[in-house]
Amino acid sequence: MKIKVLIFFLISNIIYSQVSFENSPYEKTYTTEQNTIAQNWEDYVNSFRENSDGNCIYWKTSDLNKTGCNLLQTQGFYNPSLFKLPFKNQILSILKNEDECFELSSIFYMINEKSELNPFAIVKVYVEKIGDNYYFKDNLNRNTKNWESKKVGLINYYFPKTYNFRSKNAEEASKFLNNLNKTFDLDKTNSINYFIAEKCAEVFKISGFDFAPNINTEKCAFYDIKNDIVYTSKFYGEFHKHELIHLINKKYPQAHYLLNTGLSIYNGGENVHKDYNFKTLLQKFNNYYIQNSNVTLDLFNLNNFEKDIQIDYLIGAIIDDAILEKGGLTLLKETLTNVKTDEDLYSFIKNNLLNKNESVSDWLKRRAKLMTLKDFKFKIDL
Repeated sequence: MKIKVLIFFLISNIIYSQVSFENSPYEKTYTTEQNTIAQNWEDYVNSFRENSDGNCIYWKTSDLNKTGCNLLQTQGFYNPSLFKLPFKNQILSILKNEDECFELSSIFYMINEKSELNPFAIVKVYVEKIGDNYYFKDNLNRNTKNWESKKVGLINYYFPKTYNFRSKNAEEASKFLNNLNKTFDLDKTNSINYFIAEKCAEVFKISGFDFAPNINTEKCAFYDIKNDIVYTSKFYGEFHKHELIHLINKKYPQAHYLLNTGLSIYNGGENVHKDYNFKTLLQKFNNYYIQNSNVTLDLFNLNNFEKDIQIDYLIGAIIDDAILEKGGLTLLKETLTNVKTDEDLYSFIKNNLLNKNESVSDWLKRRAKLMTLKDFKFKIDL
């Protein structure tokens, strides 16, 4: 799950900008080494631009990095990247640890209209001295070095020694991945690294976050598309179908986000979104709009009808189902390839899916009701 809804709400009136570095008021206490490290971090943060992933000369990359150099910026919780949002960043501490390495902690935050500080992340990176230079390192390898590992098909699982690994679920996940690969022509041959932590706090901690807005919850999961890494908690375990379906996003990175988002819950499994299965989500959707029939569904300005349900997942699934009904998997693939912008999606729905004189809002509500009938069947097997 991504935090795009919360972030959009808070920064919708701010013009796009990369993160800006703020000097610490405590820099006078730094040693020579700490000053060098702080300058490297400032240079790295300031190296981000709209079409840049930062300057990798400051990083010692790990085998988990398939693209870029910093797993924090691709972890999957923030969309867009944490380093490409208009936050301020300030170093909190630079401490030497028992390995004679340094740990740099920094905060990403905003100041709201009331001059209140809103923290969005506190992150930690390790710093290793090689020769006369200092290089940043990701947390993931270091924080999971004592974990168990097991390879099942194309999935490399990593989990704490105390975790009860369920091989049957892992085999099901492997079969599902193979089917997804075949169905959407993903040409997936390289492995996925799949990390299972106890609960949400540990999911964040292993990847370098000391704080994030939903760190106190027990259930969370994220997919790093660029590096093929799944982060999840034991509630979802070895087979988190929702996150694995996000592999489709990598095949169709320019597809409108509602189309990709909808596919991630379009199946008959449990916990497709939070604790809910697909049928329950649709029933809640229908009940709300029956009781609030005067509420119009604005396709591109959606308001959640329950605080823990992101409505864009449901809207996307309703659209995907209609596309599959009209033209099957072939039309869905064509749509994922060609429908990219809000204008593209609206035009496609209007010209191909609506009845005569039907509004998009009425169409969505009508389709949702049809999908809760007893004879409803998913039109592809996900």
